[in-house]
Amino acid sequence: MDSFTTPVIGRKAARALIDDWDLDLDELYWRQPYLVRRRCKTPKLVHKILFSMPQGTPPDKLLAAVRNFAQREFADRHRYALALHTDEPNPHVHLVLKAMTEDWVHLNIRKPIFRQWRKGFARYLCALGVPPKPRGRW
Repeated sequence: MDSFTTPVIGRKAARALIDDWDLDLDELYWRQPYLVRRRCKTPKLVHKILFSMPQGTPPDKLLAAVRNFAQREFADRHRYALALHTDEPNPHVHLVLKAMTEDWVHLNIRKPIFRQWRKGFARYLCALGVPPKPRGRW
């Protein structure tokens, strides 16, 4: 397993990601000092995305679909981590996505991108034999 697919488990997992992904604001300001002067708010360092499915959805297939989706969308540009939760009736996967690339390009997520991601994710579910059940508008 390479460093991009190594499972990280336990209380120290979040701290390990912060250190590994260089999410230190002091470092960010040092590399991009213009952010300090122009912004009142601190820049967004990570995006948190939730993939939730109805009760009865096989958790292993949900995780595989999210993993395939994330690999296609983000693997060559952004670092990410996945966490499968099965402690509630609806299985869901949390995806934590580093907002900046290694070249310091910021990912700005807008509604059209979310729509595109939903459709792409639905294709991965269908490929694994899980029918997507959209809620609301796509």
